[in-house]
Amino acid sequence: MKSHEQVSDALDKALEDEAIFSVFQPIWTVDGKLLGFEALSRFHNGTPPDAVWALAHERGVAARLDQVALRRAMIGASRLPGRLFLNVTTAHLANPEALKAFGDPSRVVWEVSERTGMAVTGLDGLRWLKDQAYPIAMDDAGVGHSTIERLETIRPHIVKLDRRLVEVWAAGRPGPLRQWVSAAKNIGSVVLAEGVENKHWVEGLANEGVVAVQGYGLGLPLPPDQWHGLNAVSVVADDLV
Repeated sequence: MKSHEQVSDALDKALEDEAIFSVFQPIWTVDGKLLGFEALSRFHNGTPPDAVWALAHERGVAARLDQVALRRAMIGASRLPGRLFLNVTTAHLANPEALKAFGDPSRVVWEVSERTGMAVTGLDGLRWLKDQAYPIAMDDAGVGHSTIERLETIRPHIVKLDRRLVEVWAAGRPGPLRQWVSAAKNIGSVVLAEGVENKHWVEGLANEGVVAVQGYGLGLPLPPDQWHGLNAVSVVADDLV
């Protein structure tokens, strides 16, 4: 566990010197086609990203940190194919117009996590992004405020199931995952399963109604130059979202 001083140092250097870089994890359709990549932020001293963003929220600078992380992600992803899944905090949704600078709707999918809940301004921001034709993904579904009951309010295009739901399913308890898949289908959302640690899980997840998968068993988060040989199928990406 990093000390408060190390977390603070990571945040300060990210804001002052843009000392942050992105790694990219591939996202696949269940029939094996590359859909795109999720950009994941890393800090110079190895501080866990969740800890840095938590401190950024405490200090009221989460939107500023988002801006830095998104700039670095766009630079890193410039030669990567397919959709680019970008994480944005609920704090940033108060000013969604600023997000247009990071890519158009044919390229970017905005991932929103509700670990800390969402204010009315955040919901308004989501509606604005949808009006601009941006696909929205509910990240960490099943954790924090990202509950089944919230699906009707958020109405995302994509529901990203948290890895814990997938782990429970893989352990032989499919009920929670099936509830999410059913609820997502009821509002017209598609389901992406995170935390797929074994490629042999993919067929079973497809049988459950999952349409896309992501996880260490299918590709580690790596610097962009290690993914430049892959080709995405744009038709698949367009059809999915």
